[in-house]
Parts: sequence; C-alpha cells; structure tokens
Amino acid sequence: MKNIITSFIISVVVVVGFANLYPLFKNDNLGATLTTLNSSDNLVDFPTTYNANNTAINTELGLISGTTTIPSITTLTGLTTIGTIGTGVWEATDVGVAHGGTGKSAWTQYLIPYADTTTSFSQIAIGTSGQFLTSGGAGVAPSFTTSAINQALDYSFTGTYFGIDNLYASSTLNIAGVDYTFPSTDGASSTVFMTDGAGAMTSYRPDWHLLDVVETTAVDNATSTFATAENLMLVYSWTACATGCNARVTFNGLSDGNYGSHISVDNGAFTDASDVDFMTTSNSGGTAATQGVVYIKNVSSQRKLATFSGSTFAGGSTAPSDSAEGSGVWDNTSAQITSLNIESSDTVGRNFTNLKIYVYGTNN
Repeated sequence: MKNIITSFIISVVVVVGFANLYPLFKNDNLGATLTTLNSSDNLVDFPTTYNANNTAINTELGLISGTTTIPSITTLTGLTTIGTIGTGVWEATDVGVAHGGTGKSAWTQYLIPYADTTTSFSQIAIGTSGQFLTSGGAGVAPSFTTSAINQALDYSFTGTYFGIDNLYASSTLNIAGVDYTFPSTDGASSTVFMTDGAGAMTSYRPDWHLLDVVETTAVDNATSTFATAENLMLVYSWTACATGCNARVTFNGLSDGNYGSHISVDNGAFTDASDVDFMTTSNSGGTAATQGVVYIKNVSSQRKLATFSGSTFAGGSTAPSDSAEGSGVWDNTSAQITSLNIESSDTVGRNFTNLKIYVYGTNN
C-alpha cells in the first residue's frame, strides 16, 4: 500500500511539472510533436507516454544546438542589436552602397571602380600603355588620356637641373628674357651663329678658326689633314733638331716639281728655290728652337700663293734669333689644299723634337 501511495505522488508531480513545461515545447514554439495527457488515461500508460515525449523534446533540443536554421522562427528581435560579426562568410544578396557595400558581386579585371552616382559604383575603362588617368572636371568621370603639354601656358622650373635630350622649338627662342630668331636652315660646316644685336641669328664663319692640330716628336715629317677654307694660316714650331735642318711644306700628298720659294735669311739677299724646297724657315745648319707662320690663299681655281716668316734661336741666352721671310707658290689650279706635310728639306734623320702644327682657316 505504501508503494502505491508513493507512486501516485510521483506521478502527480511529474504530470503537474510536465503540464507547466509543455507550453515551451509544443509544436507552435519549437516544432516537436508531443502526446497530450488526458484525465481518462491510465497510470500504467504514463511511462510510455512520458518516454515518447521526453525523446521528442531531446531531439528538438539537439536540433537547436547543432543547426544553422530554425524553420519555425520568423522574428528574432535581439539579432538587430547583435553588434560586430567577427567570423563567417556572407553568402546572401550583395550588400548595397547604403549599407557600406558596393552592390556588386563581380568586377571586370584591371578596370578602376568609381562612384558614378551617390548610390552606385561603375568602372573606368582601361587606357592604352603610357596613358594617364585624367580628371574630366566636376560631374564628369575621369578617363585615360594621352599626355600633352599646353603650349599656351607659362611654366617655371625652379630645380637646379633641367635636362632635355632633344629640344624642338619654333624659329624664336627666349633665353633670359631675350628673343633670338634662328634661320630655317643650318649653316655651313665650321660656322657659328652670330646675333645682330637685335636677336636675329645668322650663320657666320669666324676669323681663323682652328682646323687641325698635330703634335709629335722625334720624326722627320708630320702630316695634318683638315677641312677646306679659302684662307689658311699654318703656325708651326719645334724645340730642337738632331742636326742642322731646314723645313719644307708640301700639300695634298704631292711632292712634284710645282713648288717654288723666294727666301731671305737675316735680311740678306733673297734666294730662289725650286722643286719641293718650299718655305725654308730657318738658317741652314740650325739645330735650335724654330717657329714660323705661313699664310696661304687657298682657292681651287687659283695658284696657291703664300707668304711666311719665321725665326730660329741662334744660341746664348740673349743672342738675337736668326730670322727668315719670304714667299712661295704651289702651281695647282684644280684643288683646294686639304692636307699638308712638313718635313726636313735636307735629308732624313733630322728628327724634329716636339713638332707642333696648328692649322687655322677662314673664308672671310
């Protein structure tokens, strides 16, 4: 009898407790299907009904803890205040601009996004190699354009260096505030530009511009080759000669019989020379330092007339030098002089020491 009373009390407690908890787990709240206890049910059937409901509740609770969706829940008010979502992958509709997104799920590769309206994004078409992204001003999308310099603007470069590989300018070039106007064609060889004082530049060949330099030593002769000029000036010198020697000059590699000279040494009588003995510049037998200057009229259709003067150090620290002067001719009327050879007029083995030849020319 005692056991019957105890079982009855437990059953009442279980029934009352289950009745209180049942609203939480009924189908409308969680989705589990439970068996309802009726007053006409027998006590002996209670364990079966209890165990079945308990299994259904456990199953539903297991789904809640392990699933990502609860089909019967349509509103979760607290989710709107959840705050920062730290993990997870968004796989729903593209997030719009109003919510911090772009409203796009894909972009064209290499194109540049930009806001085409206040609520949408678009892309700028890519330009060609070397183009610049250029603003189109307010209300216009930027675009890629080829670089260009506005020639109507003034530019001021303040750096310490401004280098230009190739400068292309109009006929007028401003330097330090002065306008220089250049001709449309280049000048002749060996000419320079000269201003007329008002900025007009003309091509001009300066007086006695250097054509060639020969410097050598311990030789019997030396050759100089140079550009053509209507007037030539030869300035030559040597510091010593191995033994007494005179010098002669031949032109364009021709040692023919078309040379002649008229020479006076130390204001003595003039001596004529023929063959290739042209322009003797020192007294015969001199071995000391010698120098001289030769002027030649160099017109192809005319005989090449020359005048010269020179001197040789005679010896002693204060002794006056020996001097020579005269004139010469190369009887050629078919070519201008473009090379010369200075050599000993006596014999080989004279060995000019520190021989120097400076060739100047002018067309003036």
